[in-house]
Amino acid sequence: MYAQQSTVMLEATTTFAEGRLTEAEEACARLLTDRPVDSAAWHLGGQIALAMDRGKVGVARLSKSVELAPGNIGYQNALATTLLRVGDTTGAHAACAAAIALAPDAAALHCTLGLIFSRQGRWADAEAPLRRAIQLDPRLGSAHTFLATALASLSRLPEAMSVAEAAAALLPNDPVVKLLIGQISAARNEP
Repeated sequence: MYAQQSTVMLEATTTFAEGRLTEAEEACARLLTDRPVDSAAWHLGGQIALAMDRGKVGVARLSKSVELAPGNIGYQNALATTLLRVGDTTGAHAACAAAIALAPDAAALHCTLGLIFSRQGRWADAEAPLRRAIQLDPRLGSAHTFLATALASLSRLPEAMSVAEAAAALLPNDPVVKLLIGQISAARNEP
């Protein structure tokens, strides 16, 4: 039975990676029929639903994966970022806070919390978790990008430029970072 379930999980994962979403969802449904407490299958099912633009179904499945495996910070972070994507900043904040309580030294979680505050326009509140993310993982380019954005929004342009340049060093081909540097330069009246 376990070997058969592993084969079905491989099928679901492979078809999802290949963009064959209907087949992936069918394989995932077969897996969940046999094993309804498989948190990985719920998580994958959530990712598949999101890829099919079925946000509510995706959130429900990701929530179920977190319920079944509350100690999995990857599932918690996926739920938080998904809730943020669908506009539920309160739910995103709660999921992220729960994950940080489990793993206070996970840089990605602090980055997500900073992003949540940023999306709410709470730029000053975003600064501390983003700085913590960078402290925990100085190579996390997204944290540098989000921090530079927050600092620029707080009109702290020289500091924002410094952080944006650090982001550019980490993400040299990222068009968002290039745009951010251009916007900060323009705000500072630099060529």
